[in-house]
Amino acid sequence: MKKKIVLAILCCILLCLSACANKNEEVSLDINQYERIEDIVSIEKLDLERTSPGGAEVSTYKVKYKVDDCTVVSYLSVPNECIEKQEAYPCIIYNRGGNREFNANKPENIAYLAESSGKVVFATQYRGVDGGTGTEEFGGADLNDVLKLIDLCEEFAFVDMEQIYMVGVSRGGMMTYMAAGEDGRIKKAVVISGLSDAFMAYDAREDMREVFKELVGETPESAPEEYEKRSAVYWADEIKCPILIIHSKLDERVSFEQAEKMAEALKKAGKEYKFISYEDDVHGLHQEDFSIIMDWCQ
Repeated sequence: MKKKIVLAILCCILLCLSACANKNEEVSLDINQYERIEDIVSIEKLDLERTSPGGAEVSTYKVKYKVDDCTVVSYLSVPNECIEKQEAYPCIIYNRGGNREFNANKPENIAYLAESSGKVVFATQYRGVDGGTGTEEFGGADLNDVLKLIDLCEEFAFVDMEQIYMVGVSRGGMMTYMAAGEDGRIKKAVVISGLSDAFMAYDAREDMREVFKELVGETPESAPEEYEKRSAVYWADEIKCPILIIHSKLDERVSFEQAEKMAEALKKAGKEYKFISYEDDVHGLHQEDFSIIMDWCQ
């Protein structure tokens, strides 16, 4: 009887030790271990020079991951301090503007954002870009490329899932609105010079009409539902987190009227938001925006 009790105790101890070992393995902050995640194809550490000498030291990686039937390229910058301290840090998911190879992310820029903010930064190129497979849809199935980054963050022990922020510029602002309408894991979002009405964007510029025709595959007349799902002004009530909108009044690439309409839609829906405007024609970030964004993302 005593032998059975002893054996039972030993078994319990071994099970506990095994559980602890598995737990320790799961929370390890060795980046290379994450290649074992089913949807990660590869992780390549990049040799980059520091872009913000006064900021945090970071390590930057080119991460290829699976979404739908596509292999998508992304860049991930992680403060070295969070690895050394074995702590989970806030994460900014950055959504680039442009389309296809135009205005694609540069790893140096992602590293700069991580160095300057002291946060983890994760940024997708969208499918079909930078050696990725598939075809970009300008707010169609490629929205999954953005949402998948949040899923991967769930697997990363170095990311604090209570502090997931999203920042998008221009077309990336459209992607940010769409993600904020889909995913409640985003704590706060920032939209800079962002597209919020695809109908207006189509009508405003001839070059954008070509982009929409090529990537969406339809016109507003032939498929209004496709344009509406890319237009947050029509479903602002679905936005799940506070939004900071930054837009210049003389922006010629995405009209200031789109930002005004979005702010009004958020107000009408009773959503938390902040609207900052500039008198100039800048399309994108102002120098002072960085500190404003960092104050918002906390």
